[in-house]
Amino acid sequence: GLVLNRATQKFNGTITVTNTGNTTLTGPFKVELAGLTAGVTLSNAAGMHNGAPYLNASAASLAPGQSMTVAVSFANPNKVGISYSTRVYTGNF
Repeated sequence: GLVLNRATQKFNGTITVTNTGNTTLTGPFKVELAGLTAGVTLSNAAGMHNGAPYLNASAASLAPGQSMTVAVSFANPNKVGISYSTRVYTGNF
């Protein structure tokens, strides 16, 4: 879930990504938030890709079954429901 920081008026949380495959994945990893609700901004975005904001993940690799977490911070001035789907990329854009 997301937690509202009353001082900053930002909604903060994490996204967990798990390698469900059979081989180790090598980074760098980028986590794209596609279809983010209109009016909501990913405050800690590293940039845009395919018209969607993305985050840089710090993990260098992910072995099968291993997970990594990425912090998210959303500005949501209209207090609407926040929805998105994630896409994970390896390498650089």
